[in-house]
Amino acid sequence: MRTALLLALALAAAPLPAAADYYYSSGRRHRLSRLPGLWAASSEADGRAGARRPHRIVRAPDRAAAAASLPRGVPRRFLNPVFDDGGGRPLVITDEFVARFRPGLDARAIDEVNARHGAVILRHAGGPPECLVLSAGGGELAALRLANRYVEEGHVAFAHPNFIARREKRLVPDDPLFPRQWHLLNDGQGGGVPDQDIDVTAAWDITRGDPAVVIAVIDDGVDFGHEDFNEDMFVPGHDFIDDDDDPSAVESNGDFHGTAVTGIAAARAGNGIGVSGVAPECRVMPIRLVAGKGETTPEQEGKAIRRAADEGAWIISNSWGPPDGDPIFRGDEVVYPLPDIVREAIDHAAENGRGGKGCVIVWAAGNGNEPVGLDGYASHEKVLAVGACTATGARAFYSDYGPELDLVAPSGDGHGPGIWTTDYSGSAGYNPAGQFYEEPTGNYTGSFAGTSASAPIVAGVAALLLSVEPDLTRAEAMERLRRTADRIDPSTARYDLDGHSDLYGTGRVNAYAALTGSTRHPRLSIAAEPDRLRPGGIPSLRFEMFRGRDRATNDGAVYLAVGIPAGGLLFVGPDYALSAQRIPFVPRISASDMSGSVSPGASLGRVPVGRYMLYTAIVGDGSDPVDPAAWRHAPARAAVEILP
Repeated sequence: MRTALLLALALAAAPLPAAADYYYSSGRRHRLSRLPGLWAASSEADGRAGARRPHRIVRAPDRAAAAASLPRGVPRRFLNPVFDDGGGRPLVITDEFVARFRPGLDARAIDEVNARHGAVILRHAGGPPECLVLSAGGGELAALRLANRYVEEGHVAFAHPNFIARREKRLVPDDPLFPRQWHLLNDGQGGGVPDQDIDVTAAWDITRGDPAVVIAVIDDGVDFGHEDFNEDMFVPGHDFIDDDDDPSAVESNGDFHGTAVTGIAAARAGNGIGVSGVAPECRVMPIRLVAGKGETTPEQEGKAIRRAADEGAWIISNSWGPPDGDPIFRGDEVVYPLPDIVREAIDHAAENGRGGKGCVIVWAAGNGNEPVGLDGYASHEKVLAVGACTATGARAFYSDYGPELDLVAPSGDGHGPGIWTTDYSGSAGYNPAGQFYEEPTGNYTGSFAGTSASAPIVAGVAALLLSVEPDLTRAEAMERLRRTADRIDPSTARYDLDGHSDLYGTGRVNAYAALTGSTRHPRLSIAAEPDRLRPGGIPSLRFEMFRGRDRATNDGAVYLAVGIPAGGLLFVGPDYALSAQRIPFVPRISASDMSGSVSPGASLGRVPVGRYMLYTAIVGDGSDPVDPAAWRHAPARAAVEILP
């Protein structure tokens, strides 16, 4: 790191060439490519402090021609080339940049740096007091150049343009109230498979949520007049588009998404109308951010997340993010880095929210059938990245995947039923005036889908969990949600020895299991006693079985295996003798918990010197033969070392 810093300082001593189009994120340079013939302009008459700067994009062969096409007599704020965001969409560099100065610099030193470079402090950017939004003046790409200069001269922890970029609402609509909500209770309606749901009706016997638990929904605003909402379900929010305290959805902008997301998470239940949310007694903090064209700045995004945490949100639900690729006609994979100011806001919410216990931050993984890791937002280690599964218990074709995926939740995929939820009331929305889905009022839709629908389901389950265990930390709540998920579709999922699948994460969220700490599948822990042996030694295997809750069967089969360095497997048979063959079963287990200790009928004398992993595999129905993917779905491991 020191070498890299010295190199950066050396580079900073020379003027930057005009063609050096890049910016910094997480200490790394990210190249920028210009979109030929496109220019972004903003005038002094546009906008107000704290709101996104209005701009226009004009097509012209060069800067002079672009300037000539603008209204005369109105001073320009900026006129800059437009860049490709990596996916062919415009990325606009404004005259502002965000900088977090090094903590060692006091206000006087910061003022000296800014005066030397001609930068002017416009406002605080949110977060630490040394995190500021600055104006770089009206020169071409002045904010980009100056932000880079601040990084390279070592004045800041980070700096980047306060660019305007496209952020999409993660919705994949399909073609076309409680009985239809298969994600809550799946009886096979609409062609689904019974029981492929989140077990929330069983969880409701424990709680329907605590009003003290607040879910912040960062989206495009809410239809507060909706019949299935009431004023008691909301706490004050904010509009970061218009910079005011009214986060109402704007019909003319097509702001329908946030109403649907809010309904999935917390629509009122038991009122005799409409649908039910997952956590119908919890409250919602609406934050309007990704509205209209979906254009935001890193400053706005960071402020929105900080506002949610600082104003009392317990859970933050995000069904938005960088643009997705085409899930069918795959193209080049585009990396969207997480702007540093947004990263710091997420870290702040995760570590300091909820009185220091941390906010549970839920993020829609994306709908591009591409790696979650391309998206710096959803792949952040302190958020839950949520993919989508269908009414048949399979992966939605568009759902993003990869090691960063935490778990999945129900959604539609265009071939089966979508998610029923609240729609913008009346003649607008996804079901305008009740034209579709056999729902005449137009106040509800059955078409909501994408990971946009999956994320608020998980947010709702998290709200139920914190309603009964409010002292859980953010990390503990996240781990509970992951650990108690249903490992669906094991033959395709390929769950690894830690119970993770790149397609499903740890599985589909299960509300009842999360609240009770139980799992659908049996779990087993194992230890070798002793764990260091000479050749010919005979270890005992101490085990403890937790049956959990398995509606399919009351017994199962357990396979104990020894992994060897070459990657092969030796299986422990019914007599606990080492065998190279898969065995039909080890003694069947009952529904009651089990614990005990067993010894193999043979020594480990044939096993070469080395360190081995003993691990288990459990098959819920005791079937034989066992699919290799299935026996991996509930592993427990213990080390044993064979000494010379």
